[in-house]
Amino acid sequence: MTSNYSSEVANIRQMFELCERAEGLEEKAEYFEEAMQAAKDALDGCDDEHAQRVVTNLKMAYTRKLLESIASTGEKTTNDLLNLLTSLLSAWDCLERVREEHPDLSEKYEQFLSLVRKDHVIINAFTTAVKN
Repeated sequence: MTSNYSSEVANIRQMFELCERAEGLEEKAEYFEEAMQAAKDALDGCDDEHAQRVVTNLKMAYTRKLLESIASTGEKTTNDLLNLLTSLLSAWDCLERVREEHPDLSEKYEQFLSLVRKDHVIINAFTTAVKN
């Protein structure tokens, strides 16, 4: 992350907000993956503790929001939903922290896992995410 991290943080926040506002699940998945990658890139080699905390908090907040959004869809497992579930699984560390820090979301977390268990492709991605 550059010494002027505020523009990078603003860019990451904007990408997460695009994810949140996206109408389609495929679009949500794309924006979420882009935002998570931008956050990862920003954190790589960053020595500024404040900047690290801000970016980590953004990742956590939007992972929580996405978990809530997915769990409340109640949709059958479509390809777009599978893409979104896989995107969320790629943020396994954030997902686990959200679960630990927000016990009020335990029902949403279980709903998310229920959706994941419905498809073998997602189960394989889930297993891979947990192992890493």
